[in-house]
Amino acid sequence: MPDYTGFPFHELKRATLEAFAASPGTPADLFTSLGAAFGQATGATPGSRRPVVEKTPDNEFRLHAARRWWPGSRLIYLVRDPRAAFNSHAAKTRGRDTELPVETFVLHYARSLATALRHCAETPGLCLVVKYEDLVTDPEAELRRLCRFLSMEFHPSLLEPTKLGRPWRAAGGADVTPYGVTASRVGAWRDELEREDVEYIEAFLGKAMMLLGYPLAAGVKSSREFLATLRGPIRLRWETLRALASLYKPVGIVWRSRTAGRRGGR
Repeated sequence: MPDYTGFPFHELKRATLEAFAASPGTPADLFTSLGAAFGQATGATPGSRRPVVEKTPDNEFRLHAARRWWPGSRLIYLVRDPRAAFNSHAAKTRGRDTELPVETFVLHYARSLATALRHCAETPGLCLVVKYEDLVTDPEAELRRLCRFLSMEFHPSLLEPTKLGRPWRAAGGADVTPYGVTASRVGAWRDELEREDVEYIEAFLGKAMMLLGYPLAAGVKSSREFLATLRGPIRLRWETLRALASLYKPVGIVWRSRTAGRRGGR
């Protein structure tokens, strides 16, 4: 787990509130004040410019607001094989009141990916899609690509996961290395996920998975099989169909052509 021992949380709060009180008081000012206070708490040189990263889940849905406040905001969208992503969620929530149904997961995954691809098509220079599998199997290559996107210099320390300058223990099973990036969970879903969940995910996200380079285990379903597979309340079914219609608009073709060109240049 990340270690925040000794971090001056009270000082961070005080500095944030002081900076915000001296600003016009907009939502953007609150975030800017927090970023400046965090830099101060972590020893940043006064007046220096440091990128501020906000990685709250679902930020892709809030990017238009961020762009109104900061026109140069960039989106880094980390995508993962949906079978592995669902397996990770299921492992964390299994047996709890907050257990995530596969039908809800598929709906949210489709909405998220469609939104990200739309941003990539509208502002390609301000968006970057990173595949989790590429990042953990070849971290240096992906981090160098990320640095180019952010116009920053690559440094070997980027290959050493840290929190507040301290080594960050990798999450996962007992077989992971104590510190560092591991690819041990890339294919874990094959042994841990129920086949019916795999089939449901592939039925509705299969085309997107092939677009992203994830081979299907159950194969592409026909239109009749596709509709027969829908489960859950009527509202959820309609929302899933609408999300998929948005996902499979031509914007995906534009993104595919760009990623194909990138792969050829790597």
